[in-house]
Amino acid sequence: MGTNQILWNEEDSVGVPSIDAQHKELVAITNRLFLSIVKDDASAAVLGILAELTRYAEQHFAHEEALLVEHGYPGDLLKPHIAEHESLTAQVHDFLRRASQDTDILDLEVYDFLRDWMTKHLQRTDRTYAEFLCARGAR
Repeated sequence: MGTNQILWNEEDSVGVPSIDAQHKELVAITNRLFLSIVKDDASAAVLGILAELTRYAEQHFAHEEALLVEHGYPGDLLKPHIAEHESLTAQVHDFLRRASQDTDILDLEVYDFLRDWMTKHLQRTDRTYAEFLCARGAR
């Protein structure tokens, strides 16, 4: 089952230490969620990890957006990036809401969504600002 976990590779680095550290933590929490689902843990435990992931993702998005604003990331690029964050946050909140009402949805559907989000967001979306922030010495 371990092969389904998300692996962090140095190619995933955006070159900004604080963002890389947060991305690694998001991957670690998502992998804990996966293991909890696979082990068929009590729904309360799975919900707890999902709630932790939601909180951490929101903190991460806020940090990333603050860095982009602080370093003058162009608005035409910033707006869609923030919109993607808002969309992802809404989707995770929807999962959390639905799962707290019906724990049967706490299955690999949740993990698959998060894995896809992680790989798309980390490997594609966040690549768009990496060079910009690195050139400005963002930490």
